[in-house]
Amino acid sequence: MARKQKAGEDGDGSDAKGKLSRLLETESELDGLLEEVKLEAEELVRAAKSEAEARINGLQAELDAENDAVRARVEAERDEVIASIRDAAAQETAELNALSDAKVGELARRVVRVLIEGHESGGRR
Repeated sequence: MARKQKAGEDGDGSDAKGKLSRLLETESELDGLLEEVKLEAEELVRAAKSEAEARINGLQAELDAENDAVRARVEAERDEVIASIRDAAAQETAELNALSDAKVGELARRVVRVLIEGHESGGRR
């Protein structure tokens, strides 16, 4: 009986050693897989960062182009307004230059009369 017990213990011992060996082997395989997954994850992160940077650069280029287009439109509108004001001023200058000396004198007298009447009434009309 002691012999059977001894044989059983030896059988259990080798069985335990086999299981331990298999466990260590599995752990080693899992460590290898974990390392592969980490490397793959790092590569995915690098690729995602690269793609994000490319997208940001593309959007920045679009923004710059749109900004240039808006600036050009604003400058063109500004130039049109300035030209319009200059044209109006030139037209008014021509009209004033076309007034006769008699008309200028008449208008001057009218302005003086309005100013005097306004002053005499205390600035009220």
